Amino acid sequence: MQAVIQLRSDVAALLYGGSVECTDREELRKTKKDLEEALSRWGLTLSPAHPARQDAELKRYFLLTGPAEQRAEDVLLSLRRLEAVTAAYSNPRPQPETVDAWG
Repeated sequence: MQAVIQLRSDVAALLYGGSVECTDREELRKTKKDLEEALSRWGLTLSPAHPARQDAELKRYFLLTGPAEQRAEDVLLSLRRLEAVTAAYSNPRPQPETVDAWG
């Protein structure tokens, strides 16, 4: 399975190892822990989609990879329910080019 997720900016900053200003550190830790548990449960790995960029908005996007191809929609639905996730969608598989044999 390959997918893209967009995280809350505070959670993304925490994953990058940056400092985060927030009013409820315990809530932020729980939100991050819930995300990590879901990724582990589905056997997914998370990596930054734009690791070299400094743009805070782009740093919210992460790539997911894992073995759950046949259950991709279930996985994405589960991730969308998490507080940390603001969007989750699959990357469409490349389709072979079609050729019109009569054209």
